[in-house]
Order: sequence, then C-alpha cells, then structure tokens
Amino acid sequence: MKISHFKFMTMVSASLLLAACGAKTAEYYAAHPDEALQALKACQPRPVNEQLADATCVNAGQGYRTYLVARNKAIREGERKAMQEWVDQNKR
Repeated sequence: MKISHFKFMTMVSASLLLAACGAKTAEYYAAHPDEALQALKACQPRPVNEQLADATCVNAGQGYRTYLVARNKAIREGERKAMQEWVDQNKR
C-alpha cells in the first residue's frame, strides 16, 4: 500500500498538533510562575538536547523569563516613581 506525500504530511501534522495541544504555552507559564518553576525543576535532570525537544521545558523556560522581565520592569518603574516623589517632596 502506497501512501501519497500529502496524506503522509497530513497524518504527521495531525499527530504533532494533537501532541502540542496538551502542552501549556509560554504565556500560561508567564501568568503562573510557580508552575513554570515546577516544570523547570522536572526538566533539569534531563540532558539539554532532550529539554530543548520537550515543548513543556521550552515553554516553561520562556514563560518564566517573560515573568521575570515583567516583574523587574515593574520594580524599576516603582523605584523610579518613589525616587521622583521623594525629589518632589524635598525641593526647597
């Protein structure tokens, strides 16, 4: 039985889509940093090439980095605002 190239690619695409549907996105992990840390800890003992092939490990890493960048930006903006308020209050 010979399978056409189109049918084969359709079956492969469907399999990949079904496998990817179970993985949480980087956006999900950015909103849930505790879960991202748990996923990253589960990925840690595995070799790097296996981690990069696993959508959960990649998405958890990207999501946690996004969370850290947003958190650090909010901290810097808060510090900047507090400093400006202090300067405004202490003007003579």
